[in-house]
Amino acid sequence: MRDRLTDISDPSKIVPEGSSVELYQKLFDSMYDGIGIFELSGGKIRALYLNKRYFQIIGYTKEEYLPYFDNITVTLFEDDEARLLEDVRRMYKTDSIFTAEVRGYRSDHSTAWFCLRGRPVDFVKRDNPVFLASIYDCTREKTMEHDLRLNKERYKILEAVSSNFLFDYNPENDEIIFSYGRNTDEKHIPDYGTFLRRNDRMLPADAAYFYCTLLKACRRVRSGSSILHCRLSEGGSYELCRLNYSSVADEYDSIIYVLGRIEKADLPEETVNRTVRGNSRDNIPDTVRRAGFFENSPARCSEMIEARLAEHPHYAVLLYIDIDDFEGLNAEHSFETGNAALDAFAALIREKFASGLMFTYAIGIFGVYMENVNEGELYYSLDSLRQSADCITVGGTRLPLRFSAGASWIAYADENTHYKDFAITAARALYHAKSEGGSRFRSEKIAPII
Repeated sequence: MRDRLTDISDPSKIVPEGSSVELYQKLFDSMYDGIGIFELSGGKIRALYLNKRYFQIIGYTKEEYLPYFDNITVTLFEDDEARLLEDVRRMYKTDSIFTAEVRGYRSDHSTAWFCLRGRPVDFVKRDNPVFLASIYDCTREKTMEHDLRLNKERYKILEAVSSNFLFDYNPENDEIIFSYGRNTDEKHIPDYGTFLRRNDRMLPADAAYFYCTLLKACRRVRSGSSILHCRLSEGGSYELCRLNYSSVADEYDSIIYVLGRIEKADLPEETVNRTVRGNSRDNIPDTVRRAGFFENSPARCSEMIEARLAEHPHYAVLLYIDIDDFEGLNAEHSFETGNAALDAFAALIREKFASGLMFTYAIGIFGVYMENVNEGELYYSLDSLRQSADCITVGGTRLPLRFSAGASWIAYADENTHYKDFAITAARALYHAKSEGGSRFRSEKIAPII
């Protein structure tokens, strides 16, 4: 057995003969991960060399760690120490790479997760087997993994004791997954926008509102609650239900899912009787207002458009206009200033689209329904609106507004064309426009329902 090492950060002890010690020193110390050379001796793992990054990752200074270099696993949890030793022994038996995730103690007695990846080496001549290993702190990943497992179990428990409709919506492929409370079966619905257009489980205005709400929650992290009219069973009557939803983002703030539930609303029976008037094309609720979405009731918006569509117009268009980062405008100035800018913007829309029906939403979104408008005219009006919005002034301060727009259109509206066809298709077009970075316009033809 060679003499005990006195300096475990000296690369001259472990570099191959004839190699540049300085080159190896620079190479090892430039690594983002911790790098170590170890030997397996008498059931213990002994450190032969550790780079600077190794000490930073494990939470010790070099001086603090010196007492442990003869047996580095003593800073690990007991169970993890035994598992790591077994992984190393297996590596030698199979001459393969090992990967292990272990818990360890830092010098301040806090705990952390570490991921080690190693393989045998033969360029260091020792009496015992030698291996090289990298190490990095995976505490954040393990915490997220455990939180995910906990949340999944919580979700399962809530689902098991609930009679609600639970859903997960994926904006990337427009797919929704419904689960029905105690019934553990899941229903996957791809191309959800098209499904809503042909399905009558929600009232027409509510189906359009629900889809718009999902896509709004896909633009940035938000959560909310509202009232919908749904059939809770096939062939059943419409009931007042409460929608609760929340969007989930990844580490880059991109929305990956919208989660939620739809449950029967605990409202007085007379309210239900007033707002549900049978099952027909004109069955639109007119007493339930959408706080934070439509300024006017959705019934009024949809009824006016349905009345126009009954005349079978040519080149009908529904345009959604959404101010980019309106919340940021209010935060930078004030709500009063933001509202003044919003009023000025609404006046410009009325001016540019004077022949259309304009609907105002309470959160900086506007809808305009028009007929006999070709795409060139629509582009011209939007460009004119963009130039004018760039010059909006409030109280002597210029407050240029940027906006995105999405439009749905059809060359000829027949008896199968409805308001929710326009609303759902325009919402999807607006979502694509916003997803492309804002200040964009997307136009989509309403596809026939097959």
